[in-house]
Amino acid sequence: MLDRYAKELESIQSKPPIKMKDRQLPLCATYVENADAARIVDFAKTSSSEIGATLPLNTQVAFCDRDPTALPIGVHKSVGGDGDFPTPGDILCGAIASCLDSTLRIVSNRVGVRLKRLEVAVRGTVDVRGTLRVDRKVPVGFQKFEVEVLMKASGLVPGKLLDKLLKAAETSCIVVQSLRGGAEITITRITA
Repeated sequence: MLDRYAKELESIQSKPPIKMKDRQLPLCATYVENADAARIVDFAKTSSSEIGATLPLNTQVAFCDRDPTALPIGVHKSVGGDGDFPTPGDILCGAIASCLDSTLRIVSNRVGVRLKRLEVAVRGTVDVRGTLRVDRKVPVGFQKFEVEVLMKASGLVPGKLLDKLLKAAETSCIVVQSLRGGAEITITRITA
């Protein structure tokens, strides 16, 4: 799996520069004419085929239904796990970081600002007494996410412009806005 990623990273680095406007303007025109075309479905799935369902501390999740990439998942030590692999909370922090990062890249590209360096760090804080039912007054879930963004542009770009880019990316970041807005979640048990 690591060889695959190394080859993909090498491929990404060797791609010619692109202009996001050239890619996005035709899509926007399509979505104006056909709003249904703008509705996409992302996908992730766990399965007990590799890690048996009787094992409580680990699973794996496959992302994307086109060419799935599986990632082992562990349970956090604070709730009795081994802490041996990324936890679901780590994945959620990763979703925030990667969505904001990619949105910043797109927004910067669209306005012609070349980023020299970009890092997005996310820390999620959760009080696990809620999920362990130690204290029923403590809500189950993350109480806070702290996001730090390091941006450096090539050339002389005023800090106010970088602030505007960050605000624009924050406003357009699907994951951040979904968490802030409380997206609807339906859970259905299916039979095999």
